[in-house]
Amino acid sequence: MANRIALGQLQTGVYGLRVSLPGYNALTALNPEQCAFDSAWAEMVQIHAAGVGTCSSSDTISWQGTYYRLATFSSQGFVPTANVWQINAVSGGANSDTPFNLALGTLVTETGIYLGYNIYAYPSYTGEIPTYQFAWVVSKVPMLS
Repeated sequence: MANRIALGQLQTGVYGLRVSLPGYNALTALNPEQCAFDSAWAEMVQIHAAGVGTCSSSDTISWQGTYYRLATFSSQGFVPTANVWQINAVSGGANSDTPFNLALGTLVTETGIYLGYNIYAYPSYTGEIPTYQFAWVVSKVPMLS
């Protein structure tokens, strides 16, 4: 089993904290692709993948409701942490004056992000329900279980 956490004087001779990804030794990992965190990095979190998109209506997962695929990315061998946020409505004429509430649930797998969402319109609204656009970022840090 590899040493996943190193704290103190590292192989480079400097003092710091390094956390390796599964399968790598934090004492010897010098390549950023082998680490989830290294205190020597200028940026705190390494990004695995990022993008902008709308949810697929044909690719879904059922888990306490229906979740629609927003994004896919290559596997890192673990379920990563991810951030998702709504950018705007891309169809349906919705704007800041349109009376909608968007309720989101996010499901992250080893290779994808799925959103379970319900759009609630005020009873008086009779127009088209909008399609929302989302931005997403997946890190090289495993999700805590």
